[in-house]
Amino acid sequence: MIPSAKQIDVGSANPQTEFLYRFRSARALLEDYEELEKQEIYFASPNELNDPLEGYKEVFWRGDEILWPNLLRHYILCLMNEVLLSKLSLPDDARPDVSFMRGTEETLPTRELRALYKRAVTVFNRHPDIDKFVASLCRRKGLLRSAELTTYLRLLHHHALNSVITVMEEDMPGLSRRTEEDPLRSASLRPLACAMMSEHLEKAEAEPTSIQGLAEALGVADSLVADQQFLLARYQKPEVFSKNLMWYGVFVEFPTRYVQQLDELLYSNWYTACFVRDPTQAAMWGNYSDGHKGVCLQFRTAKALANYPALTFNQQVGLGSAKAGPEPIFGDVMHKCYPVRYQPKFVEVDFFRSLGTLNRSMMNFWFRNENGTVSERVADILTESEQWRSSYWETSANTTTTKLSDWSYEAEYRAVLQGSLIDFSNKLDRKLKYRFEDLEGIVFGARTSTADKLEIMAIIEKKCENAGRTSFAFQQARFSTASGKFEIVPLTLLNAIVDKSHNRNATPPSVAQDSSRSDV
Repeated sequence: MIPSAKQIDVGSANPQTEFLYRFRSARALLEDYEELEKQEIYFASPNELNDPLEGYKEVFWRGDEILWPNLLRHYILCLMNEVLLSKLSLPDDARPDVSFMRGTEETLPTRELRALYKRAVTVFNRHPDIDKFVASLCRRKGLLRSAELTTYLRLLHHHALNSVITVMEEDMPGLSRRTEEDPLRSASLRPLACAMMSEHLEKAEAEPTSIQGLAEALGVADSLVADQQFLLARYQKPEVFSKNLMWYGVFVEFPTRYVQQLDELLYSNWYTACFVRDPTQAAMWGNYSDGHKGVCLQFRTAKALANYPALTFNQQVGLGSAKAGPEPIFGDVMHKCYPVRYQPKFVEVDFFRSLGTLNRSMMNFWFRNENGTVSERVADILTESEQWRSSYWETSANTTTTKLSDWSYEAEYRAVLQGSLIDFSNKLDRKLKYRFEDLEGIVFGARTSTADKLEIMAIIEKKCENAGRTSFAFQQARFSTASGKFEIVPLTLLNAIVDKSHNRNATPPSVAQDSSRSDV
């Protein structure tokens, strides 16, 4: 159950920020997406941005005798689903485009599959090292991070896989049987290395001279070795992998993918539109405005809570009923523009205490044991206490507005679109319309072509006429030899195209008077 959102203050707002600027290429503005004509701003997903660490979180796991077994049960559930899809030999593009991360025992479609899953969990837990492993995890004092968790799951994966396939062979008559020499069978007979590793790390953490971060370092080293083995095997035997690619995903890649996809359970998907306070950065023009051939949109912002600059967008706000079925309802929404925080460390997220996207059935699956007892670590999540709700949304906002210090030169602001109840995964739903009155002006780049300038001027003239505006701030980015920097200069004569009271038959300025000329 996603907690209801509240206004959260992130970073440090600048009360002096009256304008925000957005770099765009001329093609995006005029041709490919017609953003200027449609008054649209696209909110991009993290994967569409140029920083591979967008939204990155330092997730850690600290569980108890209820939460850890439930995570392992969930692992078996997702693994069984993956095995069933692979047994059906469905190619990737024919598989259901739905992650089973949100699955529970209740979401299995048939009574037979639910019984199969219960038996797989029983067979899995029958190994004596599972109890030892869980007990050790519960006693651990240090933070268990994703690399270490992935290593543990990799070490117990063959036992988990054998447990699932064993019950499937017993209960599904049409399934081909493995031979007695199948290597997976022995995986359930050997000691589980994950239990021994956790116990050793537990003892090491208790030592006064314990090495901080040892567990994470071992997990990272294990991941590096596994990645190299994968690449080497695929390079040396490409024909083997081409024939068994689906099963390779089940046998080898699944533990890593599982830990990565657990992230889906923490916060709802988010999308962002990026702005800057300073439009004079030459590198920003080069990176985000097609090598200075594009433009920079200048927006006048309103003041939101705690003096954050804000812009208003028209977007879907709900669903209404119609004869043909539910149809979207649109309305104007004010979005705060958060300053991005640049720092060497990312936000830490407690996994079990951040499962804010779960519905009631999923919460019962994750937070209760078979007797219905609730884990004390997450009891306040079930009641959605004000303290937990406030902390949850503050952390969520921080994850979307934190970047490494390397990016600090951008001095970025961003508006965030995050649908807790509305799905914005469709790109068309993330093209939000801004108010033309908020578009204060446009800055031409140092290399913006005359043809693009003329087309932009024609669109603005028409829009100003329709809106009854008599002024618009056309500007030019130019290099100043005096300051050694790019600066923004006003093109005041161009206001004649929107101010009809201006004498349009006035003599054009001479070249010497044209402030749009660059010194370069």
